[in-house]
Amino acid sequence: MSALHPCARIALVAGLVMVSAPNAVAQEGVGFRAAIGPDTVYVGQQASYTLIVVVPADVRQRLRRNPVFIPPEARAMLAYDLPMARTDPVREGAETHVFRRALFPLTAGRYPIAPAQLSYALPQSPSFFSREEERILRSEPMMLVAIEPPTRGRPAGWSGAVGKWTAVARMDAQSARVGDPFVLTLRVTGVGNATLLPRPVIVVPWANVVAEDERVVLDSTPTVLAGSKEFAWLVTPRVAGALEVPALEYAFFDPEARAYAVARTAPMSLRVRAGDLVTMPDRAGLTAASVVLPLRPLLSGARPLASDVAAWWGWLVLAAPLPWLLVSWRRRRPRRARVRTAAELLADPQSASPGRLRSLYAAALLARTGIRLEGATGRGVLA
Repeated sequence: MSALHPCARIALVAGLVMVSAPNAVAQEGVGFRAAIGPDTVYVGQQASYTLIVVVPADVRQRLRRNPVFIPPEARAMLAYDLPMARTDPVREGAETHVFRRALFPLTAGRYPIAPAQLSYALPQSPSFFSREEERILRSEPMMLVAIEPPTRGRPAGWSGAVGKWTAVARMDAQSARVGDPFVLTLRVTGVGNATLLPRPVIVVPWANVVAEDERVVLDSTPTVLAGSKEFAWLVTPRVAGALEVPALEYAFFDPEARAYAVARTAPMSLRVRAGDLVTMPDRAGLTAASVVLPLRPLLSGARPLASDVAAWWGWLVLAAPLPWLLVSWRRRRPRRARVRTAAELLADPQSASPGRLRSLYAAALLARTGIRLEGATGRGVLA
């Protein structure tokens, strides 16, 4: 047993305890037993919850439909169903099913686990039309205790990672330019819940570092949950030359060794060429004359314009509607048509009738001499 993985040893011991438990629930030879191991874990450490169902050969032959299995609900914990195993550790001819679930408590405390339920139905007689009688089995209730990792020996860079991990770093380019970012990736691989791994804080003295996305890959075996998680950053160089990405460190707590450890990567060399990025002097070298755009410590609103500039803008605003008013006035001004005189109309006698010509002649004579023609030719005037 010493050659097995510690998590595998825990699951094997738990299976043996389940088979020989004095309070194991059984009915008509059907066994339904539960166990959890270990029952006390650190926050973020895996606890294996196992259920074993043993169905004798005679009961299996009498079953007309599949049994219904209801696993317990894991509250305030992360639960991952591991691959089910079908073995025969109890007796020959019996069908054994093993249900495994990985539990990860997120905070310290006591976590009660409710009993699981198994229901099946058996006919009351060998007849095909016989009625069925339902059987319900319940497993034992369990209790899981979670404790915080110890504070003694805790490194400054630890942020909650629990498990056994190794780290590898890589870059997507071997050379770069000042101002052009490249991707730096840290891959953490090992045994534990990779989804709970926090992002570490990295510092590159000669570049700006911005966090990017994360990718998780889980790998479950029959007894333990493992996987990997990748953290990516965008690194933008500020200076040119032959530079080096320092070794990255990832601190974690090993629950098997009950101690903290640090996974380190190898440093990586990088050649950075000159680019178009404008470099600013250090803050210590700045003076009052070199500050181009000083920042105001308090928000005091927009700065007022100078008096001469404000006057010009005021006159420009007042004169803006004048062109529009002038154009509108000229469009709305009515145009008076010139009235032709009677003498001008008589110059074209072909365009008027005789009666019209007489009226025009009388009007022209009145305008020239002041004599009204109708007064001189009226009836009784010569009398």
